[in-house]
Amino acid sequence: MVLVEGKSQKYVHEHLGLTKQRVSQIVKTVMTKIEKSRDGWVYISTWAPATLAKEFQAKVEIALMSMSTGDIPKPDE
Repeated sequence: MVLVEGKSQKYVHEHLGLTKQRVSQIVKTVMTKIEKSRDGWVYISTWAPATLAKEFQAKVEIALMSMSTGDIPKPDE
């Protein structure tokens, strides 16, 4: 819920009955596994002006198009 739906950890804690620490631990574990499977990739989560965000997204798409498909990590790796 936190990583896919963008819900806050507090929301998940309150609605699923998990402790705050457990929710935090689960998120950290998932993020660590994702980071390890994406060697050379960096996760970015930030707020930016819409024009800048669009520019950045376009650059990422160009970079992805120039890579061979074998260099792009798949979700299950």
